Amino acid sequence: MTKQIKTDANSPYEDSLDLRGCDLKGITLPTSVGGSLDLRRCDLKGITLPTSVGGYLDLRRCDLKGITLPTSVGGSLDLRRCDLKGITLPTSVGGFLDLRGCDLKGITLPTSVGCSLYLSGCDLKGITLPTSVGGFLDLSGYDLKGITLPTSVGGSLDLRRCDLKGITLPTSVGGFLDLSGEQWASLAFDLIQRFAAPWFADTLVVDDIHSATGWCESGIREAMGALGLECGDDVTEYSSSKVHAALRRAAGAVHDDERTSIALVILDRVEAGK
Repeated sequence: MTKQIKTDANSPYEDSLDLRGCDLKGITLPTSVGGSLDLRRCDLKGITLPTSVGGYLDLRRCDLKGITLPTSVGGSLDLRRCDLKGITLPTSVGGFLDLRGCDLKGITLPTSVGCSLYLSGCDLKGITLPTSVGGFLDLSGYDLKGITLPTSVGGSLDLRRCDLKGITLPTSVGGFLDLSGEQWASLAFDLIQRFAAPWFADTLVVDDIHSATGWCESGIREAMGALGLECGDDVTEYSSSKVHAALRRAAGAVHDDERTSIALVILDRVEAGK
């Protein structure tokens, strides 16, 4: 049952409103909603949306023709499969922004997205990405020519199967930078130093790694230390090939062959120090 709107016209509403699938003909929505607002599958013809929504705003499968979106969305904004032609998005979204399946031609994305940004099925040609994405950003397989990546991504950034030529990577990635082995092999060593350590360490988190890194000769230990990875102090006669073998067993115990090969590519570059 739909929650009744107990508010005068043109006044704010402090709680959340769940109006999905409701007939809104003749309804005047509040000027602002303090919580979440769910309008999934609603006919919004003639409806004026609140100027601000403090929580989550769900407009999935709504016809937004002639609609003005709130200037401020404190939570997440779900616009999956909406026609965004002529629509102005908020300048910032506090939660995730879901634009899967949307035509983004002529659309200006928010300058900042607090959580993850979902863009699968979108054509990014001519699009300016947010300068900051607080959560996960999956751009795997996209043509990034002419695209400027965010300066910071709080979660993981997936760029597998992307041509990174001429692309400037974010200054910071809070999660993993997900690349193929070939992409890792082509990166400058300073970028491996910046991004590989958390991924590398996570990939090889098994008991064997502690003994394996204890076998590192001084050059390998110094290189791994540059990535913030701990190595034992003892230097023995074990060769780098034996360290490789131990790492291969360690990685293979918990990950598939692709991730194992990527880990070894990174190790090769770390050992080479270039």
